[in-house]
Amino acid sequence: MGSQVTRVLRGSEKIEIVCGVDPSPEVAQRYREAHGLPVLDDFQQVLGDPAIEAVILTIPHRLHEDAVLRAAAAGKQIFCEKPLSLTVAGAAG
Repeated sequence: MGSQVTRVLRGSEKIEIVCGVDPSPEVAQRYREAHGLPVLDDFQQVLGDPAIEAVILTIPHRLHEDAVLRAAAAGKQIFCEKPLSLTVAGAAG
């Protein structure tokens, strides 16, 4: 899904994709080849980079809640595909 979002946003006047994140070397290589962008292997690298203002989460649903909370704590703007969380309590918290 990350590649699809990157393709759709290519040329946007408002959003610039600056990198991808994937721990899988094979997936990272395919993304690099397809988009010519760097791929980090740890989400924390993005969260710690003050030059990156926002994150687009295209990860499995079960990982959304943790990633959203971590990105918010890092002061990043967040686009998260639904669902935000797998539980009502998680979404409310």
